Amino acid sequence: MRERITRLESELESARKVANASESRLRIESTSQEQLTAQIRTLEEENTHLKSDLATFESLAGGQVGNSGLAISRLQILPLGDGQYRYRLLLAQTGEKKDKEFNGMIQLFATVQQGAETAMMQFPVAGDPAASQYQVSFRYFRRLEGTFKVASGARIQRVEVRLIQGGAVKASQSVML
Repeated sequence: MRERITRLESELESARKVANASESRLRIESTSQEQLTAQIRTLEEENTHLKSDLATFESLAGGQVGNSGLAISRLQILPLGDGQYRYRLLLAQTGEKKDKEFNGMIQLFATVQQGAETAMMQFPVAGDPAASQYQVSFRYFRRLEGTFKVASGARIQRVEVRLIQGGAVKASQSVML
């Protein structure tokens, strides 16, 4: 009986080791699968971003640029909460003047509705100490990103971005929200 108990305990210990090893392998495989899923998600996002960039560059190369040789594309306005918004856009210079560096600024004009009233807000506001974030200098392409704030509870209906050089509008693009 004792021999049998010893043998069964030995078999039980052996089965526990196999079960523990299998459980460890399952955890490792599960962790690896989660990491691969995260990598796939990141690569898909990057691929979408690159396809969008390629489409933008193809459209610019195809001549869909204004007389100034400057274009604003891929304008996005993203709400961050509490009246804060993030803007993203791509500036491009093509044509004969592309070898010269563009120096100017962008202006944002937001149509804002708060309650029953609709108003137009301009960024940067004259005398704004943060106006330097709106200064732009680039030769071929420049991706811009920044933030602006409207009154809490206000809803943005439309945003227009203008590329200004020497007081003249060189390019513009707008987006409805």
